Formats: sequence, C-alpha cells, structure tokens
Amino acid sequence: MKDAKTRSIQIDLANVSYMDSSALGMLMLLNERVGEVGKTVTLYKPNPKVRQILDIAKMGNLFKIDC
Repeated sequence: MKDAKTRSIQIDLANVSYMDSSALGMLMLLNERVGEVGKTVTLYKPNPKVRQILDIAKMGNLFKIDC
C-alpha cells in the first residue's frame, strides 16, 4: 500500500468457495485502510455463491466487483 505507483489492489476470489462474516469484516477493514492512502480495491472473479454473499452484504457499494 505504500508504493505510490500502485493505485488499486485486485483480490482474486476465483478459488474462494465461501465467505463468512469474518472475511467480510476483513475486506471492509482493508477497504478503509486502502482508502486512507487514496487507493481502491477490486474483487475479481467471485464464483456465483461468493457473489451472492457479496451482494447480500452490499459489498458492491464499497468495492468494484469484476467478473
């Protein structure tokens, strides 16, 4: 996060089969810390089950979700 050249972080969720509230909380914390230094987070390739969890938690309001 300290690298000035890095403007965004992509998290590849292709191999994630499930996310619980702890994982969602960690993503929210990451988003907060990354936002403090002017960067963004993109969640990349969530499978349908994980995408549904992200949608229910309204994570699309905090992150770009790229399929």
